[in-house]
Amino acid sequence: GPRKVSKLFDIDNTANFQSRYNISPGQEAIAIYKKEEKLNMSFLNWGIKLNQRLNNSSLIINARSETINSNYRFKNFFKTNRCLIPANCWFEWNKFKQPFCVHSKKSVIIAFAGIIEKNISQNSNFVIATSSSEGGLAEIHRRTPVIIEKKDFDLWFNGTPKEALNLISPINSSDFNWYKVSRELGSVKNDYPSLLKEIKDPQGFLFS
Repeated sequence: GPRKVSKLFDIDNTANFQSRYNISPGQEAIAIYKKEEKLNMSFLNWGIKLNQRLNNSSLIINARSETINSNYRFKNFFKTNRCLIPANCWFEWNKFKQPFCVHSKKSVIIAFAGIIEKNISQNSNFVIATSSSEGGLAEIHRRTPVIIEKKDFDLWFNGTPKEALNLISPINSSDFNWYKVSRELGSVKNDYPSLLKEIKDPQGFLFS
């Protein structure tokens, strides 16, 4: 909820928002970013269009951490437009199209590393940085989101690109738990708490 997020980032915020359980690319998500020397919290769009002039253009939703500071599309935004995306967990699909919910053993809320792009229409869109998977999580998917620890929030927002890059590393699988969840996650229309419930057997046939 907004109170927990505001407390985690030490933001004086009065905005209210409903909990979401299945946020998909192209939809809005809460982002924390620096503006006029202060941290702000608001909804931004997840995904950057490959071609800003085409309404049906494909979306880029992730930025590879290995090239985030050199890729022509991201390097300038990485210098000044770094953000954090708060979440309780994330979903990952394995090669059998089975989704898993992954959550931290240490914190109820985690913060994904992201960068913001302002496009030609002056809309703000973000992408999430990813790194290679290690340990048990690699059995689900080869990539995972980059997570920034609370002690490093200030450096992520205010540090130099080199200092920010030093905060990026593959996450430690031993710090996380994961379990199977319903394949109903495959539909963006489904957005309710029971999607987080563990299932014992694969169901039906219905981010990577």
